[in-house]
Amino acid sequence: RKGLIATGVIVIAGGVTAYLYSHSNSSNANGFKTVAVIRGSVVEKALAMQLFKEFSREEMESFVEIADRILVRDDESIVKQDTPGDAMFVIMSGNAKVTHRKGSTKIVLATLGPGEFFGETALIDHGPRSADVDAMGDCTLLKVDGGTVRALSGVFPSAAYKFLVA
Repeated sequence: RKGLIATGVIVIAGGVTAYLYSHSNSSNANGFKTVAVIRGSVVEKALAMQLFKEFSREEMESFVEIADRILVRDDESIVKQDTPGDAMFVIMSGNAKVTHRKGSTKIVLATLGPGEFFGETALIDHGPRSADVDAMGDCTLLKVDGGTVRALSGVFPSAAYKFLVA
């Protein structure tokens, strides 16, 4: 799986923060493509999602700051069946296909879109993934692992509770 490398932060008028990332799946001279992820728009999208409906704006801003934001390109794997899991993912934009493999047979279980999430069991049991999840088009995800939840609980214990019971 290809990831993003943080390269800088820009504060835009109105206090919106843009985080600049380099994606290693690119063909420019230095091998990186810069992608801007606007924190303000991520917060707005997240506040509109059922999963975060009980969050205050301040709690959501902290959550978005703590969680890893990941850009996954079309057809890239997000998680692989039978590999150890330690995080869940919230789809902020794009779609993902969930497929279970049994022998040589592949069964499409679901297509997930913005506001939906997967891998939540991994936060509890760290067991093997039960399915493959692949990007269908470019996807922006929030990756939430145990460290994210612990960090959130240190700043906003009530937000961590809201997230865990959602």
